[in-house]
Amino acid sequence: TDWSLGEMAGLWRCWLVGVLALGAAAMAPMPRRSFARQLGMMPRQRPLACVPAKRQHRLEIRRDQRLIRSLALQAQGQGSAYEWFNPTEKFELAEGPSHIDAPESAPLLLYIPGVDGSGLTPVAQFAELASRFEVRCLSFDRSDRSTFGEIVEIAKTAIAEAKQKGRSVYVMGESFGGIVGLFLGMQDQPETTPDRLILVNSASSFDRTFLGKVSPNLVKLPEPFFSLAVFPVGLLILDLDFFTYIAKAANNEYPPILQSKERQDFVARVYSKLLQAMFLKSEDLKWRVQNWVLPGCLEVNQRLKDVKVPVLAVAGTVDLLLPSEEEAKRFENEIPKCHVELIKGAGHAGALDQRTDLTSIIESWLTADSTSL
Repeated sequence: TDWSLGEMAGLWRCWLVGVLALGAAAMAPMPRRSFARQLGMMPRQRPLACVPAKRQHRLEIRRDQRLIRSLALQAQGQGSAYEWFNPTEKFELAEGPSHIDAPESAPLLLYIPGVDGSGLTPVAQFAELASRFEVRCLSFDRSDRSTFGEIVEIAKTAIAEAKQKGRSVYVMGESFGGIVGLFLGMQDQPETTPDRLILVNSASSFDRTFLGKVSPNLVKLPEPFFSLAVFPVGLLILDLDFFTYIAKAANNEYPPILQSKERQDFVARVYSKLLQAMFLKSEDLKWRVQNWVLPGCLEVNQRLKDVKVPVLAVAGTVDLLLPSEEEAKRFENEIPKCHVELIKGAGHAGALDQRTDLTSIIESWLTADSTSL
């Protein structure tokens, strides 16, 4: 099984190199044929017999320039489009919190999502987490054009508002959200620094991966080459056990955290919204790689020793997209107070699915941490 997973990743690298080569060839200077027409982005027009060939060529160049300007305008920053929401309230979990009476007295758990921006990927964890925390998830509209620095400020504002009320604040960052979490934990301002960090398959290793190294060229590819290049990523985030759990759910076999009918119905409602949110347009994904992930990696990777708060690093052991297990162990070596929890057999999207009881992991971490003090 391990060999087949490694082989899948190797095949994807070969695929990516091939698409990059095709894209580079398509973007090379093309005499007498416009760039847009060569890629099928504009309909072919028969030149009028009365238009000289040189003038026709100039008209084609102008059409190309107008198209390029139009695409550039579409990709320009349009500001932030985000919201914080309580998942159990928004999607109407009938049972509500089971161990706490007043959410205001419970620690606040701020969840920062990955590049998908949905805020919904820990869907299987929300109900159980709500028994221990008040959960608030950050989500971004597809049109959002925030930068890494702006996302950090969004999180800092939420932390400051909670701390002004005397509340404890935990930040849980998944994938890209882990980069934001690391940056928040490095600050010198206590009023905007979380009390604890939970990092799940942190994408801080992205710039050291093959995909991260080629991404500056990858995001320059026009369609359809960019979509062809990233298409296999949707498979790389999964793992073999994922399909096993899907089959069990089809047979009404659920883990303890999803035993109640209310929780199962809640997960079903959220999953439909999650699947819709996972499909990003090419220009949206390009923006998030260029302006979220890569700048974030530059900000945090040389400063792990500056993280001042306790960290729980959760990582899948068979993540094909990122070396998450290796990165978690790097955190353990470089961050002063860091505990690692490995989810055996989990891929990039599997560490927070129904196989994991994240609330129990957090409670064990807190208990061990208090005992060591």
